[in-house]
Amino acid sequence: MKLKNEHNSLPNHDEDKQAAKEIAHAVLFHTESALPQGSFVRSPLQEVVHLADERDKQPGDAHHYRDMDKQEELRLIRNIDAQLDEIFQEQMTS
Repeated sequence: MKLKNEHNSLPNHDEDKQAAKEIAHAVLFHTESALPQGSFVRSPLQEVVHLADERDKQPGDAHHYRDMDKQEELRLIRNIDAQLDEIFQEQMTS
């Protein structure tokens, strides 16, 4: 999945500007090399993106440059959405 320049296009597609900013920061700060100097505490969204990146890590950061079929990308995103919906539902009923 290529996310290059996604942080620039989010607000241009009727996305909430604050949400777009949070998503952009999560994408930009998902690795230690991209974090600002000094102490930095990730937001919950940034932490989720970081953990996902760590789980998918490949030698030479090849996971950042892998091409994926668009249908596979959609399937993975929908799978994540369904898992998040399930978690939120469980939290709402607890």
